[in-house]
Amino acid sequence: MKHALLLAFLLMIVFLSIALDLNAQAVFSIQSPNSKIDLNIRLTDKIELEVLLDSIIVLNYSKIALEIDSIVLGETPKVLKKITNSMDDNIIPVVPEKFKNIRDRYNEMILLFKGKYRVNFRAYDNGIAWQWETTSKDEVVINNETVDFHFPEESHVWFPEEQSFFSHNERYYLYERLDGISNERFCSLPALIETAIGPKLLITESSLFDYPGMWLRGTGSNLLKAIFPGMALEEEQTNDRNVKVSKHADYIANTNGSRTFPWRIVAIAENDAELITNQLGYILGKPCAIGDPSWIKPGKVAWDWWNDWNIYGG
Repeated sequence: MKHALLLAFLLMIVFLSIALDLNAQAVFSIQSPNSKIDLNIRLTDKIELEVLLDSIIVLNYSKIALEIDSIVLGETPKVLKKITNSMDDNIIPVVPEKFKNIRDRYNEMILLFKGKYRVNFRAYDNGIAWQWETTSKDEVVINNETVDFHFPEESHVWFPEEQSFFSHNERYYLYERLDGISNERFCSLPALIETAIGPKLLITESSLFDYPGMWLRGTGSNLLKAIFPGMALEEEQTNDRNVKVSKHADYIANTNGSRTFPWRIVAIAENDAELITNQLGYILGKPCAIGDPSWIKPGKVAWDWWNDWNIYGG
């Protein structure tokens, strides 16, 4: 009996030592497979991310957090476990698109935190991404999500400015200094940042289910902050193709408590050609939910709304 108690006590000491050691390491880092991109995760009283390209900062430390019910995940974070993985796979799209084969190559770090949540971080050769994951057995209310993007001085932005959360996503991309975007202005995604040293960073998201889309608000500085529309409570159809939300909740989602949340993506390009070949949004999307998509064929289509407005009764 004494031996069993002693063993249990020693195991507890070892576990606590590991936990303390993990949190004593204030910065966790992963690197892209080609060693060009570094993602640093700093833990203080919050979780912050920093991104470097060829050892030059392209994203200054920026805060992330997720507010669920009355708890803020990412506030005074305590790491219980760290898991690292690497992947080099080949995705063959089940529905033909511009690439027949898409390489899925990344290094991953998963941090498990006290409070039954984790954050999955990935570093690709052409960007970084992260995703929250929770394990509550009940439905939860998501009050808000904090996603900050703090870019270097003298950055510029292609800003698809919006007037409201109702959008057809057909906005002009305004090219302006980032610190000239006031906190009264906001945009939809994607948004493209041009750093003073040259590389471009595209902010977007993927795997968006049962959750509002992310928008970006200016601050009059080199910081963009994510904003989200409140959950839709009531809708009204205003014409033949527009259904607008007429009443929002004061929270952004009511969802399953055991789930993964949308991937937040910062795609990185050293030249414009790399932007149009970046497939991170596709790679990080959920697999096709159609059992047999073989009937979907690429080709030309005609939309009668554009080319013949007098088709009736077909």
